[in-house]
Amino acid sequence: MCQGSEEAESTYLRPVDLRPMLVASSSSSSSSFSSSGSSCSISSSFSSSSKCNDSIVVVVVVVVVVVVVVVVVVVVVVVVVIVVVVVVVVVVVIIIIVVAGVAVVVVVNVTLIVVIIAQVLLLMVAAVEYHVLDN
Repeated sequence: MCQGSEEAESTYLRPVDLRPMLVASSSSSSSSFSSSGSSCSISSSFSSSSKCNDSIVVVVVVVVVVVVVVVVVVVVVVVVVIVVVVVVVVVVVIIIIVVAGVAVVVVVNVTLIVVIIAQVLLLMVAAVEYHVLDN
């Protein structure tokens, strides 16, 4: 409360309507009041310009754009990493299948070669026996 007379201490101060001060305009608005019978007065003046509000809007827009760009970059990086991992897994699986197929072909071919050699040896042994038994 105001210091001064007892009359000022018992009088309630009226609230100040701050809405005109919050309106963005190029003109300045002021409001003031004083208590009756005392030396206490409260005054307030507020000057706003559209440049201040424009700069706030610009800052907000820049922040939003930066956040959106960061989110998009993070999503793109995650998608690229997932695609690379999937491609690597597919290539590894294909290599395993090819190596397994080649191994199977090699084993089958070696087995066939061994069987053919064994048959040729058996035929040679049989021919020798037949020739020996004929003579």
